Amino acid sequence: MTVHWGCKSHEQQHFNERTFDCFIDTGKSGVRGNVHIHEIMTSGKEERKEIKEALLEFLKFIGNAVLVAHHAKHDISLVDRYLSEIFPGVRLVNKVIDTAELAIENDQKNNPSIKIKSENYSLDALLKRYNIEAVERHTALGDAYSTALLFLKIR
Repeated sequence: MTVHWGCKSHEQQHFNERTFDCFIDTGKSGVRGNVHIHEIMTSGKEERKEIKEALLEFLKFIGNAVLVAHHAKHDISLVDRYLSEIFPGVRLVNKVIDTAELAIENDQKNNPSIKIKSENYSLDALLKRYNIEAVERHTALGDAYSTALLFLKIR
């Protein structure tokens, strides 16, 4: 199975040119539906890294930065699972901000009686609500960039 991780570095009000974008060969079989949905490995020619190498590069890239993700629990649990397989007892300790949770919190502050419907808090729904054009949707780096733009709008 191939996993695609993407990150964009952000400082204050702007993005810098630092990105982390890699395909990871987990050595396990994947689900074909995931390939279709996320457009991963469409050409089969992407360079894939071994999980240990990718983890070390990823950890160096993020350092002690605050991580921003959409539905972050899934992403963090995936990274933690690979970390624990390669480096037993190691897990991410970075502060994490979930843009879906942040949007819900903001809506509840503005309207305490609001009924939360999960479909209103998908990345696509929130990008549309805040008039953010999705960039390379369903790619790791594109979704990371779109999530960062969303965070700047709702923080």
